[in-house]
Amino acid sequence: MDRPLAIVDVETTGSSSVYGRIIEIAVIRVENGKIKRTFESLVNPERPIPFTIEQLTGISSHDIADAPYFRDIARELYHILDGAIFVAHNARFDYGFVKNEFGRLGRTFNARCLCTVKLSRRLYPEHRNHNLSSIIERFGIACENRHRAMGDAKATHEFLKIIEHQEDQERLHEVINKLLKQAVCISSVGKMANCCTSGRASMSKTGFGRISPMTTPLHAR
Repeated sequence: MDRPLAIVDVETTGSSSVYGRIIEIAVIRVENGKIKRTFESLVNPERPIPFTIEQLTGISSHDIADAPYFRDIARELYHILDGAIFVAHNARFDYGFVKNEFGRLGRTFNARCLCTVKLSRRLYPEHRNHNLSSIIERFGIACENRHRAMGDAKATHEFLKIIEHQEDQERLHEVINKLLKQAVCISSVGKMANCCTSGRASMSKTGFGRISPMTTPLHAR
């Protein structure tokens, strides 16, 4: 793709982007097909890590005790996301968490989104499962740290590289463009709307709107 991509993965305290918090985030920024910059950090969620999340990710309350708060990494994170298409496996989940974390700081974050789950479904409708574990197995992708932010972000990046080489370019671009036009993300904290109105991520001061829960089962990722 000729547009900058920010491949994002977050690990969280739960499945709700309203009530849960980010405990780890990773971003791989790709420009002109090459990795331009990476970002990775544990995040102190200001609450204990649930046992089920610790079992899934291996991240404990002890691990994040001295980690930066989201407010401490917000500026650097914004700069790596700025102007890029927000790419994630089950983008609604990751985007919702990132957006709400910025919202808690009184900031609005908007970006065009590309969901690689939907991309996989469009390209490979013959397959039933399109979660990241299934894609890793299907394409033989090496993933050293499954359910850790950078490990999953790297696996998503590898999936994009594989389909770029395997698929017909015209068809691939057509599918991606359709997904970008149809992408639905949150345009204000907790409110669903089209995210395709701008090709650039934006962050500006805003008040808090009404918040409605958005949940995604963690196992679906």
